[in-house]
Amino acid sequence: MEEDFFGLYDEEQHRRLFREFEKMHKTGHVRFLDVAEFEELIDAYLDSGDYKKAGQAIDAAMTQHPATNSLKLLQADLQIRINKNTDALKILKYLESIEPDNPEIIFLLGVVNLRLYHYEKAFNYFARALKMDEEGDLDMAMRAGKQLADNHFFPQALVCFEQALMLYPGDSEVIYEIFSAWDAMGNSRMALQWIDNFLDEDPFSGEMWYLVATGALRIGHYKKALEAIDYAIALLPDQIEFYFVRARIMGKMKLTIEAEKYFHELVPDPLSDGLARLFISAVYSETGDFKKALRLLPPEILITEKYKDYLDFFSARIYLGLGREDIGSAVYESAIDRNTPDQNLLIDVYRYFRKRRKPETALKALERLSVEDPFRISFRKKIIDISQEIHPDHKIHLLYRQVLKDMPGFSDFHYSYAVFLIRTGEERKGLQFFRNGLILDFERHSYYLRRNTGLQDHRALQTLIEYYKNRKHEL
Repeated sequence: MEEDFFGLYDEEQHRRLFREFEKMHKTGHVRFLDVAEFEELIDAYLDSGDYKKAGQAIDAAMTQHPATNSLKLLQADLQIRINKNTDALKILKYLESIEPDNPEIIFLLGVVNLRLYHYEKAFNYFARALKMDEEGDLDMAMRAGKQLADNHFFPQALVCFEQALMLYPGDSEVIYEIFSAWDAMGNSRMALQWIDNFLDEDPFSGEMWYLVATGALRIGHYKKALEAIDYAIALLPDQIEFYFVRARIMGKMKLTIEAEKYFHELVPDPLSDGLARLFISAVYSETGDFKKALRLLPPEILITEKYKDYLDFFSARIYLGLGREDIGSAVYESAIDRNTPDQNLLIDVYRYFRKRRKPETALKALERLSVEDPFRISFRKKIIDISQEIHPDHKIHLLYRQVLKDMPGFSDFHYSYAVFLIRTGEERKGLQFFRNGLILDFERHSYYLRRNTGLQDHRALQTLIEYYKNRKHEL
């Protein structure tokens, strides 16, 4: 069965195995399968997300091969996937006592401790798994990095991704994960640096050029943004949102004459006359020439329902720029209740009503933004900040519990919840959350110290310990 273990079944043998197992389960007729066959079944069910059948296969496998550790490891993997983390931990601790040098066991111990909020233990297990697998392949480092990134431990995830890059220099998937981690932490400059590396390896990705354009626009590098959005459009000319970004860039650069020529030349394909006129109007609104922008604004009938958000985004800005707050405000309020509002439009809505001290309406816009992008840190922070102005304490508790469940790796949420708890009389609980924040920051500072100075782990940690001791009176 050596061939079977390495997955070299021909397609018919593979299908026959699954048919026989399902028949065996349905009829109750027991047929002996060896360990490799059970592993084939269980892996396939886990990969397809069919956890019910995976559980059935594991039960049958454990009946026939009760002492096989590889099957127990798959059983633990299933328990993690169905959120039975305490059961998984028991299995994995038993396996660790038998095979302490098995990197897969150590890796899953990292995963389950992360799920159980035992952060220090999780980080240590991932570090051990990666150390055991230093001569191995890309898979372990990427899996550990993705687990950490999914739980918003981005600095720790970067350690894993950079180890993966050492194993496979220039790998575009690894570079993209590093870009995503920096971008999620709000460091657009580092993110752009890494995505440039990605594009050196894969210059034909329109989506990546679009990310470069939006990132460069965000930090004011308009020339770079324009160059990047043109590459994106050349590769994916039917993506209308790319032209929306190009209009904003050209407005920032005050390229009004060039914009009129550029967008008119795109009619009738890929832009309609209405969209071309809208984007030209947008360019003028970005320059601050609101009167001309209003004259160029197309009537609503020329814009299909799919692109009404673009019309609202710019028309609200134009009317507000002209001092017509009644119309601009009405446009913004109507956008909140739309089925699928554009993110740029909702951000404008939030800023407008926040500035005018209307927290309830600003909060509605933020909540819509959070539905569309539930893991954007800045949205969740602002939701909590505004909610504390208008909601009772029990509602704030619920918001913090949810955000800490979704984003356990961000120390800022631990600190702010600690302050909230202490202010509301729960000092002991608040200090525990403050400690959690310190642990997370300790890990983050340790990573940056090692990365930027070349200090080995024990020296970096000793330096940090002395730093925290010296600041103990402040904490």
